[in-house]
Amino acid sequence: MVGMKEYIRDDGEVRICPSNVSKMNILEWMWYRKDLLRQETIEALKQFYEGFVLLCASIINLAIILFSPITFPIAAYINIRREKKEMEKYERYQPKLKAEYTERGI
Repeated sequence: MVGMKEYIRDDGEVRICPSNVSKMNILEWMWYRKDLLRQETIEALKQFYEGFVLLCASIINLAIILFSPITFPIAAYINIRREKKEMEKYERYQPKLKAEYTERGI
């Protein structure tokens, strides 16, 4: 084929390099850039998504660090109150249990 341009290729695709770009005319560059823009857009969206996920993870970690001094005492208070109610319930039924155990001889 006479006049066919020899582009450097990677797996059948035209490689992104100055040598190939210098051989292209305007229409070839526009056609080549169309596919390149699609790839760049997909890569940009992937990077945006990864950055957004990292930002959300950072905000969650910051919230955990900031709210830990508040939540630990509240959780401790709730657990202590729950255990006190359990002990009151146990002490209320304990005399009945002692009477049953002494009757049975346990």
